[in-house]
Amino acid sequence: MTDTKLLIVADDLTGGLDTGVQFARQGIKVRVVVDFDPGGDWTRTAAQVLVAVSETRHMPPGDAYETVYGIVSAGRQAGIPYFYKKTDSALRGNIGAELDAALKASGAEVLSFLPAYPAMNRITADGCHYVDGVPVAESVFGSDPFNPVAESDVRKLIAGQTDTQVTSDERNGKGILVVDAQSDEDLREAGARLSKYGRLSVSAGCAGFAAFLPSLLGLQKGDVQDSFDLGESLLVLSGSLNPVTTRQIEYAQNNGFKRICPKPEQNSRPAILAAKLPLKEKWLILDSSGIDPEEKAFRNYMHSKGMDSEEDRICIAAYLAEILAELEDPCVDSCDDSREGTVMIIGGDTLLACLRRLGCKDLEPLAELFPGVVLSRYRSGEKEKLLISKSGGFGSETLLADLRELMEINGRRKEMEQVKNNKPIIAITMGDPASIGPEISAKVLAEKETYEICRPLLVGDACMMEKALKITGLQNLQINAVSSPAEAKYQFGTIDVLDMGLVNAETLPVGQVSEEAGEAAFRYVEKVIALAMAGEADGTVTNALNKEAVNLAGHHFAGHTEIYAHYTNTQKYTMMLAHGNLRVVHVSTHVSLREACDRVKKERVLEVIRIAWQACRDLGIEKPRVGVAGLNPHSGEHGLFGREEIDEIIPAIEAAQAEGIDADGPVPPDTVFSKARGGWYDIVVAMYHDQGHIPLKLIGFVYDHQAGSWQSVEGVNITLGLPIIRVSVDHGTAFDQAGKGSADQASLRNAIDYAVRLASARKKYVT
Repeated sequence: MTDTKLLIVADDLTGGLDTGVQFARQGIKVRVVVDFDPGGDWTRTAAQVLVAVSETRHMPPGDAYETVYGIVSAGRQAGIPYFYKKTDSALRGNIGAELDAALKASGAEVLSFLPAYPAMNRITADGCHYVDGVPVAESVFGSDPFNPVAESDVRKLIAGQTDTQVTSDERNGKGILVVDAQSDEDLREAGARLSKYGRLSVSAGCAGFAAFLPSLLGLQKGDVQDSFDLGESLLVLSGSLNPVTTRQIEYAQNNGFKRICPKPEQNSRPAILAAKLPLKEKWLILDSSGIDPEEKAFRNYMHSKGMDSEEDRICIAAYLAEILAELEDPCVDSCDDSREGTVMIIGGDTLLACLRRLGCKDLEPLAELFPGVVLSRYRSGEKEKLLISKSGGFGSETLLADLRELMEINGRRKEMEQVKNNKPIIAITMGDPASIGPEISAKVLAEKETYEICRPLLVGDACMMEKALKITGLQNLQINAVSSPAEAKYQFGTIDVLDMGLVNAETLPVGQVSEEAGEAAFRYVEKVIALAMAGEADGTVTNALNKEAVNLAGHHFAGHTEIYAHYTNTQKYTMMLAHGNLRVVHVSTHVSLREACDRVKKERVLEVIRIAWQACRDLGIEKPRVGVAGLNPHSGEHGLFGREEIDEIIPAIEAAQAEGIDADGPVPPDTVFSKARGGWYDIVVAMYHDQGHIPLKLIGFVYDHQAGSWQSVEGVNITLGLPIIRVSVDHGTAFDQAGKGSADQASLRNAIDYAVRLASARKKYVT
């Protein structure tokens, strides 16, 4: 049996990578197997998603059917629950035969086929497939030299290759179900419908629909690596004759690239040719389009490799692979060791030939640099290397020049980071000194990882921290009391405390509300705000204060958010709660429920949608999707349960959409958070305090009744719209746990991490 949850069968290698990277970019481990053997020992992979490259596009239909049937059968026998038949986005190859094989081998009644890839201008409308607005059979793919597409009607195309029923009935159909889509939103909505009808155990399409499968299938998402060192040079090997690639190479040649056609000479070997290549060129293209397979020198090469009977495209791909192998071999004199950059391979045949020649059995897709342009990791000998690949028909005319610009920008950023290598200063309040704040602060500052990402400065009372170290058993740490950030050491093993000297640790009652503690907690907050406003701290993190204690001390604020707004003179702000991939912002927070309903106005809802969208952008989410919750049950049911949705929320959403914000709703409050947690939205706009807080704390706060303690207390609170960064723990003072040393520090750890991410985005610090 295997831990793999989804098996993707790709008819070619570049398509397999295009599809696999849609999962990798969502933090899901993917393994792409180059030459997949159904009978091999492939089940021991730790990847949730396995891409089996069948290379069936150029096979006779019967052979393609048998190959795909064998792969899916092996996956079913191994216990894999879901299957996805990756097809060409231009419908080349044995589409009908392969879909039929996947359907029958899976044992399902229906295979859902969504061939659209809107990001690459490939859509399906009324069953007809279009490329760049042209029916596919009338496009360049209709005259493809190897796999011409003769039919634009997807249903007729499939019906011409199999006897299995082809249908468009999503609810009741059996056989191969063809689904239209003209946008990513169409794909998202279609996926939701098909999931509802139980139509996703086996599905098919290209990279377009694959992007939505992680959420639809409930795959576990992890952290996403968002930066890679691509070096300072690019070597492009192109084996594609597609006009799209031709235009890209011509544009690149006019914009700083050196273009060479690596023609073989009489009786020459690729090793000799490799020695003559101008490898000192930083931006170099080896373009095979000028090679004539009928030339005597090339015929001699094919004969020397025993490839006389192979198709021309296979021979050219193998020839480029031979050159790359020579350049990759450190023992060959032609290899220029000073060249430290990245290789890009254009065309599926060339990519496959290169990987086989290098002895590479699989790849790990890492990122999609541009739509259809995939960055992968592979092993060459004892080294792990990076590789960029794309299909011949993908990308804009400026693609190679854009890639060069991206690499140059990354190079400049790397230089800047090496010079400016100081980590952000994060000022952390102790919170109410009678609470768990000092104890969880001690625990987080006892973790080496904290100092690896930032320079933490605790603002509070040094005497309370000395007491907290004893309570938590962390006496091996040292307290360094300072009066300014400049005096701090910022070294692991030492806790820097900006000592306010406001309480007496011997007399302050722990675990109780008091005016003394309320005054101290308020002054700590006041101090970190001042530090951040003066530029002495790059971000602030707050431990919990007690609102009753603060009010006893004469400071009449509803909470941290209002204190920050007052001292930063901020009028437009809101609270964001976050736990994992679930983020929530609020139209109102600390007001009565009656007043909260009255505050649901178009202007305020629109303001919060804008803030939510920008917050996601600040966190590195390029195209945020904002889900807007309704106020009333079922979002008012068209006015039956209230008119706030009709009169205020919908107009706000429409105004946001007009500004280019991807806002959706109003979504019924009882489902919007589940959708967001499943990846449907990047952030949710909640209408009032408890509507947003309850779902976050339900998943972040876990109480162990048997142990009589909290198993986890996670989640953070971020105030948006401020001129400074403020992140807080998402729990209270927990007076009942204070002094016991058992409080969980996870929420504070997460809050510091969020503050660092926001600070790094603003100032590009190295973290």
